[in-house]
Amino acid sequence: MPDLADLYIASDSDPAHIVEFLRALATAYELPQPLHVLDAGCGPGRLLAPLDRLRWQVTGLEPHPDFVASARAVAQSSRRVSVLQGGFLHIAQADEFDLVAAVNSSFAHLLTPAERADALRRIHHALKPGGVVFLDLPNFLWILKNHRPPQPYTFEAKGETVTLNRSQHIDFHAATFTTIDEYVFAHSGQPEARMVHSYGMTTLPELQYHLDEAGFEELRTFNSYAARSPERLDGPRMMLAARKPPA
Repeated sequence: MPDLADLYIASDSDPAHIVEFLRALATAYELPQPLHVLDAGCGPGRLLAPLDRLRWQVTGLEPHPDFVASARAVAQSSRRVSVLQGGFLHIAQADEFDLVAAVNSSFAHLLTPAERADALRRIHHALKPGGVVFLDLPNFLWILKNHRPPQPYTFEAKGETVTLNRSQHIDFHAATFTTIDEYVFAHSGQPEARMVHSYGMTTLPELQYHLDEAGFEELRTFNSYAARSPERLDGPRMMLAARKPPA
C-alpha cells in the first residue's frame, strides 16, 4: 500500500528540469563548485539523489515526519547527503551553504509576513558570503486572476491506480490559500489518504522588501525552470533568486 511519500513522489513530475535550472543558476551567479546546498522543504527527498550526482554536498530540511523518513532512506546511499527534521524557522547554521533552494512552493507555507521575514534572515545567516537563495512559489496574483477549479488527476503508485481529488479554499482576510488533497484508491473507491496544504499569498514587492531588509542583493526573477536568464513575472509561478553580498 503506498504511503504519503509514495503518493507525493508518484504524482509529481521528474525533477530533472529543476536540477538543470539550479545548475545553471549556480553558474550564472559564479558559485564555487562543488556546492553545499540546503534543500529547504525537501519533501520525501526527490531532489537529493539528482543533486548528489552533481557531486554537491546536500542537506535536506523537512518538517513532515513521513517525508523525513523517506528522505533519510534516500540519504543512506551517499555520504554527501544528510537530512534534518525542521522547517525554515529552525534554520540556525552560519556561513554554511552556497545555495539555499526552496522548490515546489515550500517557502509559501510560511503564512505571515513576519514568518517570511524571519526565514529570510535565517537563510541569509546560513549562507556563505556570496551564496544564493532561490525561492519557487505560486504567483497568487496571476492565479487569482485566472483561477480555475482543479481537475482530478489519476496516476500509478506502487501498482495502485490512484486519483488525486483536490479542493481549494481562499481566505481573503488572512491572505491564505488552502488546498485539500484526497487520494482515492481504485480498489476501494474511497479516499485513503489526505493532505492539507496552506499557503501564504505573498507578492514580489513584499518578498523584495524582506530580501532587501535581510541584506540580499542581485535579485533575479524567472517564470519557469526553462528560463536561463532573468524575466519579468507574468505567469503562475514566482521564482526568484538573490545573493548574500560577498565578503
